[in-house]
Amino acid sequence: MREVMLGVLVSPAMSSFTVHPFEAFWHPSPNSEPERIFTETFTANRFINEHKKVQQLPQVDSIENVVFRICLWSDSTHLTNFSKPSLWPIYFYSANQWKNIRAKPTSFSENHLTYIPKYLAKHPCPRCFIRMDKISQLGGKLDRRRRQTQMRVDNMRQRQRVENNAFSVRLDPHGFDFYSMIISDVLHEFEIGMFLAVFKHCIWILYAAGNDSIQELNRQFHHIPTFGCDTIRKFSNDTAAMKKLAACDYEDILQCAIPTFEGLLPEPHNTILIKLLFELATWHGLAKLKMHTDSTLQDLDSSLTRLGNDLRHFKKVTCANYVTRELPGEVAARGRRSAALAAARKVPTSKPAQGRIESTKETAPKKKSRVRTFNLSTVKLHGMGDYPDTIRDHGMTDNYSTQVGELAHRRVKHIFPVIQKSSYTLSIAKYEQRQRILRRMHENAPKAATKGKRKHQKDIETPWLQFEDEENLPVGSPDQHHVIAHDVRHGLHLSSWLGDSDDPALEGFQDKLRDHCLARLLNEDHDGDVLWYTPTQRRQVLFVGNKIYCHKAQDSLNPRTHANVMVLSREDDDDDGHPPFPYWFCCIIGIFHAMVQHVGPDSTSQDPQLIEFLWARWYGRIPGSRGGWKARRLHQVGFVDGDDDAAFGFLDPARVVCGVHLIPSFVDGRTRDLLPPSDSARAPEEKDEDYQLFNVAMFVDRDMIMRFQGIGQTYSSGHREAPETDKEGQEVEVEDNQEGEENLEKPDSSEDEDEEEDYRYKDPMDQIVRDDGDEEWVDDNETSDVPGSAQSLNLAGPSRS
Repeated sequence: MREVMLGVLVSPAMSSFTVHPFEAFWHPSPNSEPERIFTETFTANRFINEHKKVQQLPQVDSIENVVFRICLWSDSTHLTNFSKPSLWPIYFYSANQWKNIRAKPTSFSENHLTYIPKYLAKHPCPRCFIRMDKISQLGGKLDRRRRQTQMRVDNMRQRQRVENNAFSVRLDPHGFDFYSMIISDVLHEFEIGMFLAVFKHCIWILYAAGNDSIQELNRQFHHIPTFGCDTIRKFSNDTAAMKKLAACDYEDILQCAIPTFEGLLPEPHNTILIKLLFELATWHGLAKLKMHTDSTLQDLDSSLTRLGNDLRHFKKVTCANYVTRELPGEVAARGRRSAALAAARKVPTSKPAQGRIESTKETAPKKKSRVRTFNLSTVKLHGMGDYPDTIRDHGMTDNYSTQVGELAHRRVKHIFPVIQKSSYTLSIAKYEQRQRILRRMHENAPKAATKGKRKHQKDIETPWLQFEDEENLPVGSPDQHHVIAHDVRHGLHLSSWLGDSDDPALEGFQDKLRDHCLARLLNEDHDGDVLWYTPTQRRQVLFVGNKIYCHKAQDSLNPRTHANVMVLSREDDDDDGHPPFPYWFCCIIGIFHAMVQHVGPDSTSQDPQLIEFLWARWYGRIPGSRGGWKARRLHQVGFVDGDDDAAFGFLDPARVVCGVHLIPSFVDGRTRDLLPPSDSARAPEEKDEDYQLFNVAMFVDRDMIMRFQGIGQTYSSGHREAPETDKEGQEVEVEDNQEGEENLEKPDSSEDEDEEEDYRYKDPMDQIVRDDGDEEWVDDNETSDVPGSAQSLNLAGPSRS
């Protein structure tokens, strides 16, 4: 290890290392107390404390004492899909390196230290002495107390119980407690641990419920749209089978599970399951943040309490209502494993006749389906309670997640096919060293410039470009909001394109476009109301060549696939001072630019000006619908009725906040009533139909979670939606009794009323209008008679009045 460490210290990568730890703080507002920020390992408590210790040591030859933090990661990996060769490497990382660099396999940050040739009993946790029968009390007061009072410590008493511990023998003389090395891992403990267990049990429940529930679940997962480059990938047509899925696939399943499971179970089990999935997604999103503050760590701790309550409630009510058994595929797989094991152990007594194959049916009896119960006494569930303290001591979870090591496995798997198989471990080690040398040579080699082929200008007939259409995108700087090409190869002639078209999406296209351009030319501050101009004023807006030019997005936005975006709302607070919903949503139909001339008395310049704009179809929110952390439901939107003048409009690209993932509400179905057949507003595969409603995927990535929660350095703008506790708005603690059962204690309602006043953000969708005209806030469990049907949508776009 010493040689590897010295090699890292003298390598060029040392320029990206930090040896002086520091604390970072953030002021949420000018008059508020500063909050501590946790991000890299060298901003965490443990690194800072160790740095203070080494500064007290004497210096050798006036050389500064610093902390070099080592991260060791090890796991076995199969090198092929259909054969037995495997490798068990130990990867060596340095936590002094910035995590954005260290997490990339292409940075060669992992060093192959060595390759490993191929007793916990009643106390399964490697960090504390909690008993197995107490793990299910996750999130309770006693659970938190046990983690502090029953921690494992490498002392004389412990060494007498566990003899010949190599870590203790080598590290204790230096005053190092080796138990402090064992920290949490969100990949194995949650993504392919606790969530996989919940998801698998939900599949067993659907199988027990019958009614083609599993087939419907697979169909809905398969129809979920993708998002980003690889944030949400296309699901297979048999997601419930869970074949060849990695941790990232289960992460995608969790982020999209709520709309797909909605309505598959009867009440109250449907509500119990949806709230459990919502809390699982909340905890997972907060645990994987790349930067934490004191507030977000408090939210993570509160989410743990709610999650513990939800898991116990799910087991007590829903799981107890169904007798869950293995799926037929699982039974068959277990039978094949048993048959293979029996065949390997069987010694043949005579050689079979040539050309004859002996039957193995007698040695592989038919297996029966086993009953499966939901288990809350697992060490992976218990490990979820350590995350807030682990983040404070060691930094964010992506600093030490095994996801980095799993990505490093890809490289040895790529090496295996091209090396000698007889001694592949040694060959892989040599090949890996040669790769490092070749990478340094490639980095130092000059880059050859490439020139693209120039294409001639052509007119197109649709508001979007095909995949094979190319355009030269200018190079943008990181501080630019967006970059759109300004070439004129793909032009739409307005007169010929619009012509006598009966497409409802094109109705009033030119008038709306002139209004939009005129408002921007006159620097009108957009406040959410429609700006209408007279015909005389519209005629003062001229399009050079009577053309607009179509473009395609080079990033994650695409008018044909990833078309949904959100913008800041321009609504005012209501009469009671409650802030409005912070975002509007729309679907991009086309990305354009035009050379526009403004003539007339109000013109400041008659020179052609370049204007970029988006043509969009707006979504609206449902009156009275519940969404957000208080309701523990996803927000829902739907297309504005096509007869509304504000159903289609234009948008300045600079106003786009980011792309948004909208998942269809499958339980509400599809309709043709919102818009007549349109070739512009819909893709051909949609068959002139729209989903009635869409769910706003708040958990699609950590950036989106923080935007909707309204906290953090980037997203705090007064719209703070603090999560609730349990389903009744109460924080329920679990206490022990003599029988070992769970006592659910409910706090006084007076405490709840005081806590309600602390919330700075109230969801405007919770607001309904009573017959007497007074406005009230709907309670979590209250069912209200909201005027209007689900078809009547409030406009969620910049033309809302």
